[in-house]
Amino acid sequence: MQAVVITFDRLATRLLGCYGNEWIETPNLDRLATSATLFDNHFTDSVGPRSGSSWITGIHAMRPPREKATPPIGDLLGKAGVRSRLWVANGSSPIPWETAGFDAIDRVAAQAGLEATPGDVSIARLVKSGISILQNPSSAPRLLWLHCNELNLPPEGFASLYFEDFEEREINIAEMPRDEWSRQIAVAAGGVSLIDHWLGEMLTHIQSNSANQPTLVIIAAARGRSWMDEFLADTPSVRKNCPADLLRDHETRSPLFVSVIGDERSADLTGIRCSRLVQSIDLVPTLADWFGVKTELDQWEGRSLLTDAVSLEPSREAIYFGDDRENFGIRMVDWSCLMRSPSSVIPSGAIHFGDSNWPEQVQLFSKPEDIWDVTDLSTQRPSDCEQFVREMNRYRSGKNSSET
Repeated sequence: MQAVVITFDRLATRLLGCYGNEWIETPNLDRLATSATLFDNHFTDSVGPRSGSSWITGIHAMRPPREKATPPIGDLLGKAGVRSRLWVANGSSPIPWETAGFDAIDRVAAQAGLEATPGDVSIARLVKSGISILQNPSSAPRLLWLHCNELNLPPEGFASLYFEDFEEREINIAEMPRDEWSRQIAVAAGGVSLIDHWLGEMLTHIQSNSANQPTLVIIAAARGRSWMDEFLADTPSVRKNCPADLLRDHETRSPLFVSVIGDERSADLTGIRCSRLVQSIDLVPTLADWFGVKTELDQWEGRSLLTDAVSLEPSREAIYFGDDRENFGIRMVDWSCLMRSPSSVIPSGAIHFGDSNWPEQVQLFSKPEDIWDVTDLSTQRPSDCEQFVREMNRYRSGKNSSET
């Protein structure tokens, strides 16, 4: 039994065909989506330096420290006999991987830019490293984790992959100075297709050997919007320096694929499109569930995606996230409420809705209709905002929603 986890610093959902993109070619991820569980509402818990840290702990980055420390993922699995190894690309976000307790951590150097070769970019070298280990069967359960930085400017062959599509719009990118290529969405699209190509290489290898080695595959990103997303249509925030500048859906929402290959659980998790609210804190309990690691009931704040995806129990009513600038958000199926630090700017118990400062502190957007978080409804629904701000205060203090 084994698990292969492939994570990215950033990867935008709207750049992938299975999440609705109609012109960027991502055939391997699209094919995976038809045989896996695809989560439509997967969100980060932190935007900023702490993005991805909850992959290690299963604990929300913005919650107060617990009295009883939770063992990191590597230590937890190691006690159950699971061997773990991480490959992380140089230049990726400063996730504290050294605290994760992996048996081995390998730093991977790579090339980047137009002059690089497709086989030497970070995602390529990570996949090659992973395949080299997977080619050697293991009698012991094992976890292989690959973490990739942002691809940025792809090699020329992929950078120019979509130039002809734009020539039809009378945009001749090939004749532009090469230092302007990085501002063209066609070039960004080529980078996405390069990522998809190498993910396809890994998936093909896993599937060809699944009969002898049941495998859990997870592909996820710590955050959504990236440089590749900068040049797609965007909408400025309705006010300057407001929470929506950093906490819009396309920043906090990111792709998540969960696939079970060669195991009896695959039948329940094949071809599912899951709309339940899930978060980065769910990765640790998912791995523990896969490897059969027994834990305390409240050890983490997350849930196993293997069971949550097919559960008949109610979904989470809300998830919480924040950034390093004291902005916070609550995301529900129907609403997204974004606010400046509710424990200081808007103290619990002293909230004055409708006054002159109110529009500068809290924003409310209707979901899923308001894709770009444009129409702020906070002044129209002050009682809802009051409820959400108080709930955020409660959550940040370490209390559950049922506590007062």
